[in-house]
Amino acid sequence: LWVRANAQGATPMYKMICRITSLVADWCSREENRDSFPPLVFNVTDGEASDASYDMLRSAARNLRSTGTNDGNTLFMNIHISSDTSHDSIIFPSINEVPLSIRHAHLLMDMSSTMPEQLHHYIKKNRSGFAEPPYYAMSYNSSMPELITMLNIGSRSLIVGL
Repeated sequence: LWVRANAQGATPMYKMICRITSLVADWCSREENRDSFPPLVFNVTDGEASDASYDMLRSAARNLRSTGTNDGNTLFMNIHISSDTSHDSIIFPSINEVPLSIRHAHLLMDMSSTMPEQLHHYIKKNRSGFAEPPYYAMSYNSSMPELITMLNIGSRSLIVGL
């Protein structure tokens, strides 16, 4: 456990991404970790960032995704949970599945990693629609079952082998 969850009203997402990037880069730079599986970072949020512009967030996420080990780059997954029924949920979208009118969903998609090809089979089994890869490591307006799906596909399926 690198960071303890903390909710207090505002959403300092930029600060969190910068802190996590520092922790991940430090961990990846250690000799004993260089040949390890790269880190998985899950950002679970119920709101929009309150501490930075969209451009700053995109840049910070790009820095985080550029960290990694000899086995690959850090996988950054953004999960927005909500009980809002005015928008359908979006899970592991392809580029054309996120409506332009939902700016925050587009930001989360821009910030997220694309999912490794080895996971496309698991993603197709757990989502509706006929979209083709690449799939983005994000969900928007997710329910609790979709949150669990994101966590499972992003972690357990990688561990048990493909």
